Amino acid sequence: MQRYMVIGLGTFGRTLAMELARLGAEVLAIDRDPALVGRVAPHVALAVTADATDPQVLDSQNAKQMDCAIVATGEQFEVTVLTTALLVELGVPLVMARAMSQTQKQILKKVGAHAVVMPEYEIAERLARSLHLSGVVDFVELPEGYCLKQVRVPKDFVGRSLQELSVRQKERVMVIRIRRKEVERDKRGEPHVEDELIAIPDGATELRDGDVLSVIGSEAAVARLGDEE
Repeated sequence: MQRYMVIGLGTFGRTLAMELARLGAEVLAIDRDPALVGRVAPHVALAVTADATDPQVLDSQNAKQMDCAIVATGEQFEVTVLTTALLVELGVPLVMARAMSQTQKQILKKVGAHAVVMPEYEIAERLARSLHLSGVVDFVELPEGYCLKQVRVPKDFVGRSLQELSVRQKERVMVIRIRRKEVERDKRGEPHVEDELIAIPDGATELRDGDVLSVIGSEAAVARLGDEE
């Protein structure tokens, strides 16, 4: 039986721990928040309230004997770096860490992480490909706590580019499509409105009043962004 240590029990870590256990693995789940530990405890072999940045904690929980340790404390990057480095130093055969940006990924690689995952980016890229190829996303499964929704562009976003807004970093959402109204003229010069779809917009794309954004992110982040279409 494969043995996993999952550190950090937010939505990503909790879902990962429970799914690994459901598939038959032996899972040790760790978090500093007893409430999060309590939610996972019924579903895994062992759930512990502890600070994984303490080497003695990792040693007492037999981290060396794990087949794989996953550091899922993505929102607390300093904690992620320190925990990852400690696990590598202990000699865990496979140490995986969660990153929230390319810069974080590079840093985690430098401290020895064997693999780095960026779930928000990877999910969004998969959804974007699905949208671009077929316009259908109903068959793409999202993890617990994440959603794909269409929102009206916030007023303070109008006239600014996606790069300037840094929505991935600041808002924790990814824009994977923009639907906007374009006024076209027919051969007689008569105006008519058509929908333009911009799939996988780049950073230089400037948002306009009336744009409808297809975004992916946590339910809380999407709700903060704007009104649903």
